[in-house]
Amino acid sequence: MPPECFQHTSYKPKPMDIWALGVSIYCCVFGKLPFPGETENDMIESIRNQEVKIPEECEDDLKQALITLLTKDPANRPTISQVQEMPWFKVNL
Repeated sequence: MPPECFQHTSYKPKPMDIWALGVSIYCCVFGKLPFPGETENDMIESIRNQEVKIPEECEDDLKQALITLLTKDPANRPTISQVQEMPWFKVNL
């Protein structure tokens, strides 16, 4: 779940979908969650307060895409049209 779900405010589904896309790609590529935790509360705290850690071996285009998709502020996440224009997606779609 994206960070806005834990703030008890209203949220929009499209930015949530962009977040979910970022999490899904991260899991598929690296075989682990981008915001791990021993417990559910640890995971929530990680989502809310930690920046995503991208493994060093990650190619630059993918790294930039994941950082952008997993932006904490939903107002600053890209739209699906912007995602499609990212270099990593242009090569891998």
